[in-house]
Amino acid sequence: MEKATLVRYVKGLGDIYSIEKPFDEQLNILNKIGIKYPISVRDTAYLRLKGKYHLGTRTCHAPIYTKNSPTIIARVSPLVEDLEMAKKAVQAHKNNEYFIFDKDVYGKWEKIAQTDKTKRPENRRAIFLSERNDYKIHKDSDEARFLFQDTRKDYFNEFVSGGSIQSWQIDSKKVDSHDGTIINYLWFYSLVVVSVLDFGDWSLGYDGRALGVLMKASEAGSRKNLSYRQRELDRIKKIINGIKEGKLGTSKLEKVAEFLEKLKE
Repeated sequence: MEKATLVRYVKGLGDIYSIEKPFDEQLNILNKIGIKYPISVRDTAYLRLKGKYHLGTRTCHAPIYTKNSPTIIARVSPLVEDLEMAKKAVQAHKNNEYFIFDKDVYGKWEKIAQTDKTKRPENRRAIFLSERNDYKIHKDSDEARFLFQDTRKDYFNEFVSGGSIQSWQIDSKKVDSHDGTIINYLWFYSLVVVSVLDFGDWSLGYDGRALGVLMKASEAGSRKNLSYRQRELDRIKKIINGIKEGKLGTSKLEKVAEFLEKLKE
């Protein structure tokens, strides 16, 4: 079995590997070196902002479609979690088709997306897209916040003209011609083609590129701490706004002072 190629070490992420094989084979190879799934849009954006890598890649995200329903994006693809499902999708792509899974698959992810609606987009497991066919995703949209997370503002300011990034989808007429569930993948195009997000490609059966991130313990701890600090910042912001609006007493300023002390540590 072909090995993954170590591209480089990137501070803040870890070791970056690249492998060009059909999707199911990629998953096997990445798993053998300790990488659970392909890179995310967020981590790809981080690489580009650091000037470390600009080529396109398959990602861990998956669009999930069913008849007459909004498209769902899973942060971690069901195909990544289930190799047998991945093999079915790969074989269908080799025949220029999409594999039609049971409709219950869409129902499961619909419940997840509905449940997570109350969370910040950056922390959701799945999200509904606002359009079914090709459209531009705006910098301040829930979709951009969901995919790019903490890299969003810098990435759009640096690489996306007009404040919106193009997304390509499976034609809704094709989706509506079946009663089951289609699970595809998100290809994040290189900077050469202006960072298009392609949800509709059917090339999983071919030797497409996928990057993988093998985080070291220090990077994993740093990412966890960053997420924790963001939640804390959101909480403190609510307290400050509550005091300004007269909904909270000034005694709550103690919480703000405690947080500021933590930042010194």
